[in-house]
Amino acid sequence: MVNIKSALLSVTLILALTFSAITIAQTHIIKSIGTAFNPIIVFAEPGDTITWINMPAHNTKSINGLIPQAAKPWQSQMGQDFSVTLEEEGIYLYECNPHLSFGMAGAIVVGEPKNLAELEKKVNYTHGAIQRVFRKTKEAIATTGQ
Repeated sequence: MVNIKSALLSVTLILALTFSAITIAQTHIIKSIGTAFNPIIVFAEPGDTITWINMPAHNTKSINGLIPQAAKPWQSQMGQDFSVTLEEEGIYLYECNPHLSFGMAGAIVVGEPKNLAELEKKVNYTHGAIQRVFRKTKEAIATTGQ
């Protein structure tokens, strides 16, 4: 006959081990302040959601060719808060279309920056604001040891 206490302990242990292996996705908030995104660089994990808020005269748009190859591009509506869930590992560079000339761009690093070398080759042919964000992203990656 199975001891009820032993059975409950076994079930509890199995559930604890199962749920400890599951990572809970996070939501990262990026706020537009004037003509800047804050924070300018976000570190996330695959499956995390990125939400842009306080977007009265802004949008967010992934930059063609400057996101992981298998990733889905996005473009929000002007003046609306927006969320996207990112699954592919790598660096995502994005901009606010009407304010890129003011330097309004940002980066999201999801998991490992697998496309760093590829972006290194492409970013030199982009707007100065994108180059600046990429340079800051590389520095942040070096600091975090990714």
